[in-house]
This record gives sequence, C-alpha cells and structure tokens, in this order.
Amino acid sequence: MAARRVAVTGTGVISALGASLAAFHRSLAAGRSGIRRLPPELADSGVQVGAAVDWKANEREAANLDRVSQLALAATAEAVAASALPISAANRDASA
Repeated sequence: MAARRVAVTGTGVISALGASLAAFHRSLAAGRSGIRRLPPELADSGVQVGAAVDWKANEREAANLDRVSQLALAATAEAVAASALPISAANRDASA
C-alpha cells in the first residue's frame, strides 16, 4: 500500500479543560486539572470524581448523535475553521 501524506492544518479541542483550543491552552498553561468532584446529576453511577466536559450541543446534534460524536464534531468544526482552508461544495471531498 502506498503511503499517504497528511498535513495538519487546524486543531480543535473540546475537553474538561476548555471548550476551545484557546481555553484548553490557557488551562494547561495555568496548570489546571480537568479532574474534579462530579456534580450530583453525574455522580449517580457511584463515580464521584471525573473530568466532565462543560459544553452543550445544539439541538439538532443532540437529537441525532451520542455525546462522544457531538464532542468530536465540535472539535472538528473548530479545526476546520482554524485551518482557514477554502472548502466549497466543489472541493470538499478532496479536502478530507
């Protein structure tokens, strides 16, 4: 199989340390941890400590996708926006 080249042109982050790359970077630089005591509505499983992500999906995404997919799409959207690539209907399949 021939090797394919990949260029990373943008980055995106949705995490317990921030819901954007800038917020994530600020939290890391400040030495913050995303691990904390979970709120009561998340602690019902018996787990008391975790890294909850403070981010809400739009209604359309929330209705059709699981939480992990929602977070992945949000981070991807941030990465595509950060890339500043001119993606259009004509070239979107070649941009993937």
